[in-house]
This record gives sequence, C-alpha cells and structure tokens, in this order.
Amino acid sequence: MKGEGGRSPEASAPAIWHWDLANGRMKWDQGLQALFGHAEAVTDAAWRLDHIHPQDRDRVETSLQRATIVNDGAVWSDQYRFLRADGRYATVTERAYVVHDDAGPRGVVGAIAPAGSVHDRTGVKTEEVP
Repeated sequence: MKGEGGRSPEASAPAIWHWDLANGRMKWDQGLQALFGHAEAVTDAAWRLDHIHPQDRDRVETSLQRATIVNDGAVWSDQYRFLRADGRYATVTERAYVVHDDAGPRGVVGAIAPAGSVHDRTGVKTEEVP
C-alpha cells in the first residue's frame, strides 16, 4: 500500500535505534532499510559514525558524547547528512534520549528521519545540548 507521495507508510516512519552502552551494540528497526536502504539490524556505534558525512561527523559525535555525560532528561537533537546504501547522502534530523540509572548512562534510544519529514518537527540545525 502506498501513502502520500507514493511512498509506503513504512518509509515515512523514522528509523528507530537503541544503543546499549555496556556492549556497544546498536539495534535498528526496519526503518533503517525502508528509509536508507541498509539491511543491518544490529551495528555498533562506529558503523553509525562512519555513515555520517565527514564534514558533520566530529560535530555530531562530540554533541552526542556530551549528551551521554550531561543529559538530564532532555532530548538531544541534531541535523546532518547520513549515507544511504546507494551512496547518496540524505539530510536527516536525529533525536535521542539518554537512558540513565543510579550508576549513570546505560543506553541511548533514538530516531533518524529525513529532514522536513512529518517526523522532523524540530527545525533544528545544530545541537541542543549545552
């Protein structure tokens, strides 16, 4: 079934991921393949970082690292270029929430959606976490 603009409903949903900080694994839902063509269901943080455009990579990496340390329940958000399986870059908005317990950060849950999509309501051009 096709949705608005001829895209399937699955293609309009963001790619959801969960990063387990203890083992370094990132689990992705089917949105990664639907939006960006990647069939991987489990990656690591290095895989995600390698798929961020080189001109955006340091900024995004530093921003998310700081969020895992200083995040007090706020949502981290950034906009950057993400490498699709076909070799092209898509401008995306990514939002993430750091999951903490008494011992500190345990994981990060996030979503990546094409910038300007129905799921991108942030209007964010740069990081939001100080």
